[in-house]
Amino acid sequence: MEKPSRVLVLGDTKSLTAFTLFRVVVGLTMAAHGLQKVMDPSVFQGHLAQMGFPVPSLMTYLAIAGELFGGLGLAFGLLTPIAAFGVACVMIVAIATVHLKHGLFAAAGGFEYPLVMLMSSLWFMAAGGGPWSIDAIVRAARSSRVPASPAYARAVSPVRHDEVIEHTDEVTQAGQESFPASDPPAHSRHHH
Repeated sequence: MEKPSRVLVLGDTKSLTAFTLFRVVVGLTMAAHGLQKVMDPSVFQGHLAQMGFPVPSLMTYLAIAGELFGGLGLAFGLLTPIAAFGVACVMIVAIATVHLKHGLFAAAGGFEYPLVMLMSSLWFMAAGGGPWSIDAIVRAARSSRVPASPAYARAVSPVRHDEVIEHTDEVTQAGQESFPASDPPAHSRHHH
């Protein structure tokens, strides 16, 4: 049985709901920050130039990509570890270049908010999107595909020289009803 997440098994609806809400809220919050920058990139680019960032135009669009696309990826659970990595990169840069010198507290311009977002994104890099995500839907769709024929299965699966594919005649009753005898289901073929 496939685990719904890489680092934890969400055993009940409450845990699953909390996990999903956490991912969606972190994602939408980051996407909102990216959307602010999209509305007028020149303002943010000016801030970066003032702080002495090299190539501020490029850095502006990298920050937008990390926040907007990373945030949307988290919110929908789409390519979750990659989306979370984008958010983490932006937060590391924000902490190191802007917020660290102001101390911890956000009221003084400190790093508490970017630190929480960084830790959240690191969590989703490790945990993935969970079972209520686009990633999970894609995984389920991929695992439920049954090859149309043994020839198709051989064509798309890599076979090492030392592997031998044997076809057995053992087919379950359900398999016999679903597949002709000349085309056994994939689960009845054994790889050695």
